[in-house]
Amino acid sequence: MEASKKIMEKFSENDTSPNAFRYASLPHIVTPADLPIDRSQWKEFVYEKTRELGYIVLRGFDLDDAQQFQSFLEKDLKIKLWNVFNKLKVAGPIITFVRRITDGILGAGDNRSYINSQLQQLGRIENSVQGPHIEGGVYNRRARYLFMFCEQAAQNWGETGVADMHKVFQSLPAATQDALRNSWQQFEFTSIKRVNWLERLILTLGRIKHYLRSDGYQQMVLDYIPFVCEHPETGLPCPQIWAYLGDSVYSAASETFPERTPLDKECMASTWQMKWTLSDRNGTEIPEGVKLMDELIKATFEHSRLIKWQTGDITVVDNIRCAHWRMNGHADQPRKIFQLQAEPYLSTDYLVRT
Repeated sequence: MEASKKIMEKFSENDTSPNAFRYASLPHIVTPADLPIDRSQWKEFVYEKTRELGYIVLRGFDLDDAQQFQSFLEKDLKIKLWNVFNKLKVAGPIITFVRRITDGILGAGDNRSYINSQLQQLGRIENSVQGPHIEGGVYNRRARYLFMFCEQAAQNWGETGVADMHKVFQSLPAATQDALRNSWQQFEFTSIKRVNWLERLILTLGRIKHYLRSDGYQQMVLDYIPFVCEHPETGLPCPQIWAYLGDSVYSAASETFPERTPLDKECMASTWQMKWTLSDRNGTEIPEGVKLMDELIKATFEHSRLIKWQTGDITVVDNIRCAHWRMNGHADQPRKIFQLQAEPYLSTDYLVRT
């Protein structure tokens, strides 16, 4: 780990920002010198380290662009790629077009573009903090691991936030833990406009349950899924957060990062017509669900860590154990972050044992 230590010493020098203590550091930084000599062991080493720590940053691997990033995962690490938003592996330009259509139905999107059926470039940086989320967390079947690659780093800010959701869960009062432990969640969206035949076809092909309301708008009903999953390797309970609820993200981010205020409100929080329901195992709605979510969001930011990107970095995230999100940045300091996903799983396979 000596190479990692030297990289982190250079990385952290002269950093006096109020939240500098949150920046990802050892043992989360992994360099080529830390990997086994036998390349056939790299995949399991990376997965095992990610499961152990929740996330890791692969730094110093001399990757110049997103295509090399994808090749590194597929050829060197032998990763089996799988994208929750493109299960049918539709070509990049087509799935990008489909995303623009569905974003239009919902009223907002994160402007991500697909380079091919698996590789996607994440949305532009803004002066807002995104809501913490498990990737694909509205679905029962989602990717176990996320790989994010930095082709171009912003000069300041523009980090990716991460939080170990088990640590977040442990920080909550016992009564809140009890209420969340065996609960289920479901998301519904109402279209912001009347949907045409092409848009209805895309919803059908995407296997999104939807029906026509009496007012002519479409109601989209997503999976009924456990709110807390038991981590398959450790048995730790991990909340599967995914919600933009009013001003809760904006308030929690502003309180946690006062040096960055004033922030803009995340666009999807105010434009999506979303209904989020928290229920007990008998299917009875928990009336204080929104209050519990506000409490969870606040605790997630309080336990946040930030990936301060360097060009060429790969961040690997355990998508059961850790939530992630985009931090704010400067419009004149663009960044280029690409994402790949791997290894599908069903959240219902990891219900918390009572």
